[in-house]
Amino acid sequence: MNTSIFTLTIAEDPVQDFYENQLPLLEVKATFKYLIKKKIFVEKFNLLIWGNLCNEIVNYYRKDDCIIVEGYLTISSEFNTNNLKNMEKKIELTVINISPFF
Repeated sequence: MNTSIFTLTIAEDPVQDFYENQLPLLEVKATFKYLIKKKIFVEKFNLLIWGNLCNEIVNYYRKDDCIIVEGYLTISSEFNTNNLKNMEKKIELTVINISPFF
């Protein structure tokens, strides 16, 4: 698998949860803004953070913080429950490394 590096903004305060066997798991929403022909577009990401990195995120990062994230990018399609003809794309980034962006 290939890794990707993004500059993102945290969209909500991180809240830690636990997966099976008490493995720490953190799912955080983040946004990626880009500019095309004087229009600003926003993509939403789900950041999946596992293990000891969860504690660092919960203790040091808050909503609206800018971060640099390295991880594995996954794009999946799901049916929209309101309209079965439309497919919703879900972008998830499994985080390997994270650092603040000043």
